[in-house]
Amino acid sequence: MPDLGRGSGSPLGSGSPLAPSREAAVWLATTPDGTELFLREWTPAPAITPRGSILLVHGLGEHSGRYRRLAGFLTENGYRVRAYDHAGFGRSDGARGHIRRPLSLVDDLATVFEDFDAVVRGEDATAPPPLVLGHSMGGCVVARALSGGRLHPTAAVLASPAVGQHAAGMQNAALRMAEFLPARLTVPNGLPKSALSHDPAVAAAMREDPFCHDRISAALAHFVFDEGERAVADAGRVPCPVLLLIASADRVIDPAGERRLAAALPAATTRVEEFPGAYHELFNEAEPTRAFALDALRGWLEGLK
Repeated sequence: MPDLGRGSGSPLGSGSPLAPSREAAVWLATTPDGTELFLREWTPAPAITPRGSILLVHGLGEHSGRYRRLAGFLTENGYRVRAYDHAGFGRSDGARGHIRRPLSLVDDLATVFEDFDAVVRGEDATAPPPLVLGHSMGGCVVARALSGGRLHPTAAVLASPAVGQHAAGMQNAALRMAEFLPARLTVPNGLPKSALSHDPAVAAAMREDPFCHDRISAALAHFVFDEGERAVADAGRVPCPVLLLIASADRVIDPAGERRLAAALPAATTRVEEFPGAYHELFNEAEPTRAFALDALRGWLEGLK
């Protein structure tokens, strides 16, 4: 983990900011097993009417800092936004691209969410639980936490979630190789950065980002395949409204898995939006697709009771 001038860390919810920024407060927080996670938070301007809170959950090889633009959109719409770097990613503890135990990503999500919920309700006892938005691998983590009963948000957004992956997509060659390696040994994840967005600046920025990496371990590969499949199989148990956003031309993951998830989620509380010709990162896509994705998100948020 990069040296941030930190001390021994702090419990979730009680850490002091490491460094102020225009966009967010940032701090380190410690999970029950002693792993330090890097967190960020953005809040709406005082003139904006508060509408709720949202926890962002990032994808493979990236970190929470890549969600600044999305966080800005959400705060402009009245949402308090919190995000964190998964263990093994960004500025959080852990071997790069590896997970500590089979469901550690789900455990960490539940811990961060519960702390955020407690903070929000501590400030306003009538406030609803936060929403949660997961992208790609983060969408897999969120879907598994929801279907496994580990998470009870007001609602959830799954953007290009890496669920139900089989022979195609999701850096398949790298993942197949990783499955035969020792659990902690990592290999390049094969992420095709040029397929993230039709905007070439997105790939260029990710290549230059010192907090992005290309590592994946066998243990993490197993999580994506096995727990993503379980998330689909158990999707009928998801307890909250879901917005599922699918990029139809996704070459990072196989959209067929997302469509299977769409069919398995409770129909009465699920909205599915598919974007023809779109690449993997809908909120970073070239215009006008990005605007369409944000409009779909805004409209769904406004329709929540």
